[in-house]
This record gives sequence, C-alpha cells and structure tokens, in this order.
Amino acid sequence: MEKLAEVLQTQITPLGKDLAIISHEMRIILESFHHQAYKVEEGIAAGREIVVSLRDFEKEIRERIEKPLLQLSALIRAVNVGVATLIGLFRR
Repeated sequence: MEKLAEVLQTQITPLGKDLAIISHEMRIILESFHHQAYKVEEGIAAGREIVVSLRDFEKEIRERIEKPLLQLSALIRAVNVGVATLIGLFRR
C-alpha cells in the first residue's frame, strides 16, 4: 500500500504540472481565438461601411451625371423634333 501511494505520488506531481501547462496553453489558444474573432468582426464591419459608401457614391453619380444626361438627351430630342418640324414646314 505504501509503495502504491509512493508511485501515485511520483506520477501525480508530473501529471499536475502537465495539466497546468495544458491549461495555460488552452488559455493562450482561446485568447488568440477571441482576438482573431474580434478582427473578423472588425473586417465585416469595415466591409459593410464600404458597401454603404459605394451605394452613396452610386447615388451621387446618378444625381450628378445621369439626370443631367437624361435632360440633355431630352433637349436634343426636342431640338431634333423642332428642326424636323421646321424643315417640314419649309418643304410645303
């Protein structure tokens, strides 16, 4: 019985140290995982901001370029119709 207690005691001490090392390593891994997860969340948030900025940019481009081009197109069409009408009147 004494010998068993002695053997157990000599094996439990290194086992306890190994468990402490494993526990410490697991804590480091979990902290690293938490840090990486936080970086991923930041990346997703940055991606969302980029999408919103692109949407706003597209809207601004439409307002600054597309609408005036449509108005210019309508004006050119009106001038074309007016010129065609004048030509039609002079040909009569």
